[in-house]
Amino acid sequence: MTSIEYISKSKEHKQLLMHPLIASFLSLKWNRLVLFFYINFLLCTLFAVTTVTYILVYYNHQGSSTLKDLLRVAMFILTIYIAAREMFQFTFSPCTYLKGLENYLECTLVVLVMLILFDVCPISYRRTFGSLSILFIAIEIFLLAGSLPFWSFSTHYVMLRTVTYSFLKSLSLYAIILLAFALSFFTLLHEPTEEETDGSKSGDDNGDEDDGDFNKFSNLGLSIMKTLVMSTGEFDVASIDFKANAFSYVVFMMFLFLVTIILLNLLNGLAVSDTQAIKSEAELTNFIRRAQVLARYECVLATSYSTVFKILPFCHEFDTFDETKPIYNIRIKPNDNNQILIPDTNNTNDEVNQTDDNLRPLLCFHRLCCNRCTHMDSKIVKLAFQCLEKTAREQHEENEKEKHNERLTRMEETLETIVDKLNDILNK
Repeated sequence: MTSIEYISKSKEHKQLLMHPLIASFLSLKWNRLVLFFYINFLLCTLFAVTTVTYILVYYNHQGSSTLKDLLRVAMFILTIYIAAREMFQFTFSPCTYLKGLENYLECTLVVLVMLILFDVCPISYRRTFGSLSILFIAIEIFLLAGSLPFWSFSTHYVMLRTVTYSFLKSLSLYAIILLAFALSFFTLLHEPTEEETDGSKSGDDNGDEDDGDFNKFSNLGLSIMKTLVMSTGEFDVASIDFKANAFSYVVFMMFLFLVTIILLNLLNGLAVSDTQAIKSEAELTNFIRRAQVLARYECVLATSYSTVFKILPFCHEFDTFDETKPIYNIRIKPNDNNQILIPDTNNTNDEVNQTDDNLRPLLCFHRLCCNRCTHMDSKIVKLAFQCLEKTAREQHEENEKEKHNERLTRMEETLETIVDKLNDILNK
């Protein structure tokens, strides 16, 4: 998968993933490793459910002690699994592990969950750690779900990642304008807050005064926050005291025109263009995402290749792609539901293996529930037919060109012969 992973990351070569040879290899590889992916996805989902449930029950003081104990035990076991998985990945491929931002998120999540589980975090930070854990868990499940091979999950994942990157890259420049308006509003509309002198004010009054501080740009931090909220179209103009400075009307109209109308529509246009570009390459995006996921899984599993297959007896058919037993070709039967046939490994005669009598269906653990591995994806078969048709068409065009060139050559030779004879007649 190393070379294919490189192709998937190259803008010039990523189109090669659509070639039936690479696409069929990715399909077979995915069917071989999908068991590990689904087991990991299931355990991570259970980890997310138990952890979020425990945080909600623990911090809201709900549920019985028995439920809390069961959640704590399940949460501890699943956390050990996540930690062991991360240690396993780091042990076998430390350089690759340190390059992935997702790995740092998972390590941080393990630390936060451990602090919550053993209740060693400070009281003032418990709810903060619980909130961060829920957010990190959601990101982890989203990243895993973005690798699922159905419902275009991978396409939606790439769309969100691409649009987010475009927004952040654009805002790195446009933030100068937003900061300038925030400072302008702070300078024009700033009203310093007065300390409370009457201690008998109700909580509602305090809440109203907090809202007033937010709308009156009482400090620099609130001014920046208020400007960001206003940039989304939420102005709450009635609560802003423009009478404090008449020039504030001009600044607000400039903000309304430059930021709310132009900048916001510009960012939306960038998002739409990125989304359309990704949708137009949805199939390629799926292959790219699959190649990256397979490369990550293979990097870890390849180091314990022989051990895994000894432990899992139902995966003995994985031996067909072992380097000690090379298979140089597979057969696909388009008229037989795209069935995949491979040479019988008991016969070493390559010439004999080319006949259908010495071929057998490709098998794996999917045969327990379906025939997924024994049939090639119809989309890949369609791509193969398109390549064959293109090759045949190009070969036909090349043959036609050669025939035309031969005819032109013969015509030139004939014309030269006629000219020579005419010259001889004229000379006589």
